Amino acid sequence: MRTPPTGKNRAIIALKTASILVLCAVFLLVLFYNSAYRKTEAIVRLETSQKSWKFPSRVYSDWTSWRVGDRVPPERAKKTLKAHLFESVYNPAKKRQFNLADYRCELIIPEFDYPDGYSLSGKIEIEFDKRWRISVIADSSGNDCPELRLPPIILGRIYDEDLIAADYVSYWNIPKSLIDAVVASEDHAFWQHRGFTLEGILRAARENIAEGRIIEGGSSITQQLVKNLILTPERSFRRKLLELPWALAVEYALEKENILELYLNQVYLGQDGAYSIVGVEEASYFYFRKPLDRLTLSEYALLAGIIPAPAKFDPFRNPGLSKRKRDEVLKAMFELDYIDKAQRDSAMASELVLSRGARPGIRYPDYLKLVEREIDGKFGEKTLPSKGLTIFTTLDPYLQLCAQEVVDSGCASMDTITGEYPVQAALAAIRVSDGKVVAIIGGRSDVETEFNRALDAHRQTGSAFKIFVYAAAANSPFREDGGNIYSPSSVLPDTPSVFAVKDSIWKPRNYADEYSGHITVRRALERSQNVATVNLALGLGLENIITLAEACGIESPMDIEPSLALGAFEVTPFEMAVASLPFPRAGTRPDVSTVRVIIDRFGVPIYKPPTNERRVMSPEAAYIAVNMLEGAIDYGRGYAVRELGFSKPAAGKTGTTNEEHDSWFVGFTPELSAAVWVGLDDNTRLGLTGTQGALPIWAYFAFLAHDGLPYRDFEKPDSGLVYLWIDERTGMLTRAGCPVQIEEAFIPGTEPTQVCTVDHSADTVDICDESRLLDIDDGF
Repeated sequence: MRTPPTGKNRAIIALKTASILVLCAVFLLVLFYNSAYRKTEAIVRLETSQKSWKFPSRVYSDWTSWRVGDRVPPERAKKTLKAHLFESVYNPAKKRQFNLADYRCELIIPEFDYPDGYSLSGKIEIEFDKRWRISVIADSSGNDCPELRLPPIILGRIYDEDLIAADYVSYWNIPKSLIDAVVASEDHAFWQHRGFTLEGILRAARENIAEGRIIEGGSSITQQLVKNLILTPERSFRRKLLELPWALAVEYALEKENILELYLNQVYLGQDGAYSIVGVEEASYFYFRKPLDRLTLSEYALLAGIIPAPAKFDPFRNPGLSKRKRDEVLKAMFELDYIDKAQRDSAMASELVLSRGARPGIRYPDYLKLVEREIDGKFGEKTLPSKGLTIFTTLDPYLQLCAQEVVDSGCASMDTITGEYPVQAALAAIRVSDGKVVAIIGGRSDVETEFNRALDAHRQTGSAFKIFVYAAAANSPFREDGGNIYSPSSVLPDTPSVFAVKDSIWKPRNYADEYSGHITVRRALERSQNVATVNLALGLGLENIITLAEACGIESPMDIEPSLALGAFEVTPFEMAVASLPFPRAGTRPDVSTVRVIIDRFGVPIYKPPTNERRVMSPEAAYIAVNMLEGAIDYGRGYAVRELGFSKPAAGKTGTTNEEHDSWFVGFTPELSAAVWVGLDDNTRLGLTGTQGALPIWAYFAFLAHDGLPYRDFEKPDSGLVYLWIDERTGMLTRAGCPVQIEEAFIPGTEPTQVCTVDHSADTVDICDESRLLDIDDGF
């Protein structure tokens, strides 16, 4: 056993050690100020610039704006408030509470730091007229306001593999009481020294010798910063000696305020399970569930007291020790004249009031996955987990909630119908005006799975792909290769046919084996006739259809095979929603994004997606394609959309794959483009057509999404089209006796010139109530 040194020997050893330390320090300082100093200073500036720091990023939804004059029906208002995490109560008294009754709404909006400086919060009153249009928005002082915002909800925080929970706060936003508490506790001479004090070094040497080992004594705040940012955390004489020149370099390179800012943002302050609590802002939330600027003097002293030994002074586990340490900090603050006696005594008399802040979970992970992919593609894979960004997305909380509800209820009802469990579904919705993604549902919420079907489920589309075949037909008058040109009234063969496919033959069938002999392009789309569609695709050229589909947004590979016309290739719901956007946008495809704006951790906007667009179809062709797809809903296989109650302008197409494995509906309005897929994860037979499976989900979502919105029709080109009345069945110009006459749009030069000569008295076409409505119970 080693004999401990006597008092006299200890003094001699301490003196020798101190002398050695001083000599070493002098030697190192001389070396430090030689030609290598510039390199050292550069390293200091790099390491303290925070480029290597890791801060998790926070991802928020979009906010919802209500303006005077907006129509917000009561059910939409309630669901929107629910989506923004507001609670319905009789008498709102807390943040995120509301009461809606008698054409009035009272709500309390929490403060939120909007990127554009908007700041209305507190108690707000809204008055509606009898049609639920907003007539008055008044703040807590009774002042009229033109707009109110429901603040974004946090979707999640993205951490790196080190699981460091940290929020950055600038020096000027750190309360002075906390700065005083930390200086009093950790380094009372901080404002006077240039990195360290000789007194501190000698005291540390005595303590280390007395203990017979290296302990953490005598380090200034600057030395601690050096240890945490530049050197290793090892406990050795070598490391302690290296702290000195590095501390000088830090003091030379940075102002005192910068040093404190860095220190208070990187100091370790505790552990929340696997997550390290780093920085005073994060610690404020973790221990008190409050922002840093809302803490009391007692709480600031408590945080400062935790710094030397976070495990030892953990107030949750060791409240007695933590309180005594807090009192020591308060006494030190009093001795340094940072606080007076009354403040000290009041703070020391206060009890510890703790409220553990839970780590926010992930809300809407399917949407968040798309955000991550977009940011990773733009800035690199390590950006979100490490740069401390605040990402405001374009997720619409109301639409996302509606989408999840209709997917859940739709899947539950189909469980019963099919006898299969769990029937799964996916939905992707994108705003037409700017290409912003507003909702992503990767599956039903009552079945736990990480598989995102909206983004990653590649399934055949069936007849839903026909939207691109018929769009290519509408765009054919503008082709420059001299190929076939089609109009809505062009006539296609629709009889049982055999097509050569490589070394075999392929015989597509119409639904229920119903054939028309000959059929117009419009009616072939409305009735979803497969054989006529294949004939059209071959006449157009499969390469031209693929080119258009890719230009619209399809990224999945497509083979040049006749079956392509019937959707015999795999694609995701998100791709289909993206690729449908050019139709209601007069032929232009926008850059699709989930991001509204990205803010760095200093509050500076660093990225806002550009609003680029590129033309993929002529405006005239896009309008004709939309008009034909409107017919597919108003008179064809998609008529169930109307039967389910959605009456506003809409266009779209059902899709059913062979053996009814997959059910699709892809559609759009002037406001939204949305795609819905329904099926089973193991790709076995679902047994539902597009009309029976995906269409009801799309229709109910569209109904909720457009509730209260003003009526808007699809835009019609001002010129470039001619309009003629034609016979719906033959595609010829109408005459007296034609039972179904429709006004059709044509690109000049493609319109029919022959008047109908057919005797319609013997027509057998299904016509209901003297309309074009197809008499169907289900369909493709």
